[in-house]
Amino acid sequence: MQGERWERIQALFDQALQQPEGRRRAWLEQACAGDRDLLDEITSLLDADSAAELSRVVSGAARAVAGDVPRNRQLGPYRLIREIGRGGMGAVYLAERSDGEFEQRVAIKVSGSRFPGSLLHERFQAERQILARLEHPHIARLLDGGTTDEQPYVVMEHVDGLPIDRYCEANDLSIERRLELFLDVCDAVHYAHRNLIVHRDIKPSNILVNEDGTPKLLDFGIAKLLESDTDAPETRTAERLLTPEYASPEQLLGRPVTPASDVYSLGLVLFRLLTGERPFDVDPTSPIYATTVCTAEPRRPSRVAGKRARPLEGDLDNIILKALRRE
Repeated sequence: MQGERWERIQALFDQALQQPEGRRRAWLEQACAGDRDLLDEITSLLDADSAAELSRVVSGAARAVAGDVPRNRQLGPYRLIREIGRGGMGAVYLAERSDGEFEQRVAIKVSGSRFPGSLLHERFQAERQILARLEHPHIARLLDGGTTDEQPYVVMEHVDGLPIDRYCEANDLSIERRLELFLDVCDAVHYAHRNLIVHRDIKPSNILVNEDGTPKLLDFGIAKLLESDTDAPETRTAERLLTPEYASPEQLLGRPVTPASDVYSLGLVLFRLLTGERPFDVDPTSPIYATTVCTAEPRRPSRVAGKRARPLEGDLDNIILKALRRE
């Protein structure tokens, strides 16, 4: 019983960290459902959690530093054009080669930390190490890297495209074409797993499809090398950097991840591509979301797919459910 209670404390603690700070207390009170001891324990953990404080400080520093990177700034042979993304680890810029050797547009991700040895700095270095191991037609390629003013950066293939779910809807793709795109993504994830890498953040916005219909898997910022120390502080902190709607049950509970975590997330993405809905009819920001995902039966895709319902009946319906049930 104590083990079950600790798992609940850990799960609620991790979910509370995902809430806006101004709404965290109200969210937690609702999640604890009148259990004052539980509320006090989690509140105490939140107050004492140095990692949560570090995350807030680092995110603010990343925004400040990223905002200081001006248009037309040079990073090696590349000229920054504009910001195209921002997150807790830094900012991503569209850039172009400006040394006259050849024309090339790239995406450059700049770390939000200027401090060697910091947690954020180590995570960024780990991402570069992971990207250097990957060479696959459906994974955005690492092209270059370096350090400027104590900030590491990576130069990646620029993918000019739409998230896979928006691409499918914008082009009104058939189920067969949606499955073809999805199988390409599965091949990329399988390749990463063969290289002992778990992505840990597979979601439509991290799968872009370019104009010629080629999907590319992006953002290995919280990926994990399976041979690394699972108890390392940077790994524990990264466990909290997740997207609840596409996270596996073990991620929501703060447990160690395996390749099966990515497979589960792929199942969620496929459910979205084929139905336009989520398998669980619960808001991912709800305090009961993690409990629902871990205990409830997912909805059958064919029952929520609308006009595409009939083709999903049968084998395809069951394949998706097996992935989500871990069968």
